[in-house]
Amino acid sequence: GEGDTPFDVSTNPVTIGSLNKRCYTSFNDYVRGAVQKLTTNKEYTKYSAIVQAKMGDVTDEEIADYEARFASRGREVSAVWSLMAFSAGIVESLIVTDRWLFLEEADVVKDAWVETVFDYKQSPRNLVVVGI
Repeated sequence: GEGDTPFDVSTNPVTIGSLNKRCYTSFNDYVRGAVQKLTTNKEYTKYSAIVQAKMGDVTDEEIADYEARFASRGREVSAVWSLMAFSAGIVESLIVTDRWLFLEEADVVKDAWVETVFDYKQSPRNLVVVGI
């Protein structure tokens, strides 16, 4: 769209979130489910037009070709995802701790604490750092 840079449309990670179980039976089903969700779901409107323009008419043959070309890198993807999953909680905890320490050390803050705002199942980023 207007004002988008190449960075905005080509390298920003797009969070797909959860998909229907049937989308995990094959790579083709996953691509189809992800494209459908990213182009029709009301929560994903920022890039829906871009995804539709770039992926809306992708063929089964193109998906199969992509899968074949990059199949040998599957172990790398698994390793990266495992590291991300393992380290995400640690990184989130470090960020919350850093923000809490900043408030604790600030002369103008009398008291600081961390509270759970909503259930962890909604989002792992469910904490708020409060300073008074």
